[in-house]
Amino acid sequence: MNSTNLSNDSAIEIGNLIKNSQEIEKLIIDSNNFGIEGAGYIAEGLKINSTIRTLSIQNCNIENEGLILLADSFTNRTNICEINISNNFITEKGFKYFSEILHFSNISRVITNNNPIKDESISNILIYLTSPKCKLKKLEMKNCKFSDKGLNYLITSSKNITSLM
Repeated sequence: MNSTNLSNDSAIEIGNLIKNSQEIEKLIIDSNNFGIEGAGYIAEGLKINSTIRTLSIQNCNIENEGLILLADSFTNRTNICEINISNNFITEKGFKYFSEILHFSNISRVITNNNPIKDESISNILIYLTSPKCKLKKLEMKNCKFSDKGLNYLITSSKNITSLM
């Protein structure tokens, strides 16, 4: 369901599909117009589904509030391992909340390219990355808005990060 310009109404149906299917392992719903409300419907389905391991919802206008709704559905879930939230206008607010949720998930790969994430977000994710509970193996942040200060956070903390490749 990639680049089909689906809207909130379609997100309701996708949420129901996710709830009722225990066959889907990879859900790629990129480049649709779900927005925050649509992210909520998808999150409701994810709370029940135990088979989806990969979620790609890039370029769907979910913004901070949509990411927060999705992140809540990952709490204490062992099945979600990979998420792509690129191109969704996610800022420090959304990424900070998402970083906190990582402590309670098995997510091993996060792709968050082309979001206006700044230095504060780097320091938030570092708190998780230096934790013994960290399961994250890959963090991709191309074309985000952090500066040399954010990069220095990463470099300074890298000696304490054992999980990233």
